[in-house]
Amino acid sequence: MHEATLVESIAKYVHTKLIPRLPSCIENLFGIASRVEDVTRLMCIGLSDVRFTGIWGMGGVGKTTIARAIYEAIEDQFQISCFLVNIRETCETNGILELQKIIGEHIQVSRCTFSNLYDGMRIIRNSLCNKKVLIVLDDVDDVSQLENLAGNQDWFGPGSRVMITTRDMHLQKTHEVCDTYEVECLDKREALRFFCSKAFKCNVPEEGYLEMSHEVVKYTGGLPLALKVLVKQDIDECMRKFDVLEMHDLLQEMGRVFIIQESPNYPSKRSRLWSPEDLDLMLTQNKGTETIQSIGLPPIRNGTYYVERWRDKAFPNMSQLKFLNFDFVRAHIHINIPSTLKVLHWEFCPLETLSLVDQRYELVEIKISWSNIVQLWHGFKFLEKLKHLDLSCSDLEQTPDLSGVPVLETLDLSCCDCLTLIHPSLICHKSLLVLNLSECTSLETFPGKLEMSSLKELNLCDCKSFMSPPEFGECMT
Repeated sequence: MHEATLVESIAKYVHTKLIPRLPSCIENLFGIASRVEDVTRLMCIGLSDVRFTGIWGMGGVGKTTIARAIYEAIEDQFQISCFLVNIRETCETNGILELQKIIGEHIQVSRCTFSNLYDGMRIIRNSLCNKKVLIVLDDVDDVSQLENLAGNQDWFGPGSRVMITTRDMHLQKTHEVCDTYEVECLDKREALRFFCSKAFKCNVPEEGYLEMSHEVVKYTGGLPLALKVLVKQDIDECMRKFDVLEMHDLLQEMGRVFIIQESPNYPSKRSRLWSPEDLDLMLTQNKGTETIQSIGLPPIRNGTYYVERWRDKAFPNMSQLKFLNFDFVRAHIHINIPSTLKVLHWEFCPLETLSLVDQRYELVEIKISWSNIVQLWHGFKFLEKLKHLDLSCSDLEQTPDLSGVPVLETLDLSCCDCLTLIHPSLICHKSLLVLNLSECTSLETFPGKLEMSSLKELNLCDCKSFMSPPEFGECMT
């Protein structure tokens, strides 16, 4: 018999034996059973090779549910089985080492044995390389998690299976994943049945609710978790009932899908950019359009920076930009702040000053902490809406002229140990509520009496060079 035919016949035999044993709980999860069958078929259970199988899709689409159903159905066919849930969240709070310790518990290795990641990798590999193992790595979002928990196929014995659920398709391409199954949202029929089962405890809408039910299905795009959340509730209430981070994450994921649909092939024509790769394309090709309203880069891991890739690039003109988060971008990008910008975040900014060339700005919040800023701007600038200014831990030498910033409420200059000069406009500002000058170790004095009638909090803690207590005017109630 031809080898391919033999493999196919074995797979069909295993399929007929396995599928009837799937947990009965998935019968009430519309659209899940067929997806479980598809993933199980990809795993080729029964063959002696070691196989990594990916389950990919957006948040809330059912990846974990599918993986759990398969795991419960086949775990007794393996010598050791382990389901690592919420890997992304666990790594953020407790680190990868905690996950290695969880695997250690399944192989009866003491937690104290896992003193570092390298030892953990060695222990896991040596303990499992001769055993038939089933491992589920749920919600993976970084290749380091795969490298430290399931390095490669020779970590496991013949017949082992590793399932990986993730939202990052590219991540799986780098880690010996044999096949990847894309979990799509429920189709209209499945989504309607799912919603009705939750809202009305039956498969069809109650009388008078048909149109509303179709609107809910359309609004959620067939995303199971979104349908579950929206059952008989508004969103301000869902945020209270469900974990805030989970709900925020879900909405973010949905929003990103919609934004990509604005222009699938040309990122610079979308209203929002968040991918370093998309931003790289925009900067290297010098393409920016009036469509872009928001740019926000993802958080940086392991204390690294976006350093060289955008050095000396010109920031294109974007007349509608409202939100810009360039945290951890250490490249000297030539950027003129557009007058439309409302929020600017740039921790570890390498610039010594901001280029503010327009007469009026819409900025409401500026946060440029841990930066190389020496002087925020030169001369008078009119920022009539700016309420919050954070320059903490920067190289600031003097405060800017704030006479054109009439509604400023909070000013954080803490840990600016190069700060020596306070502009006179600050000590007579009428809207400022909080002024933090703590640990400004070079600051010696204010340029006169404080006449800040709205001030509620003044922090001068550890201003070691301050010559004498500040003088307060009569308006300082």
